[in-house]
Amino acid sequence: VALLFASIKKGFTLQTNCPVSGKPINTTVKGVEHDGNMVYFCCAGCPAAFEKDPAKFADKLPPSPKKEALQEA
Repeated sequence: VALLFASIKKGFTLQTNCPVSGKPINTTVKGVEHDGNMVYFCCAGCPAAFEKDPAKFADKLPPSPKKEALQEA
């Protein structure tokens, strides 16, 4: 069972932790689009590390809602 976190201003995400540090995400930090989804981070320093080598952190991201929807169809 996945929990869905929402904010009227920020949208929806299944992601709860920063893929770089493992700390809780901070939705005020600018996210990065990756593989058709937004990835969020705990602080302003983590997006650069993620963008440098996204594959290194891919296993720490939640499953893509878009990919799951395609697999179920």
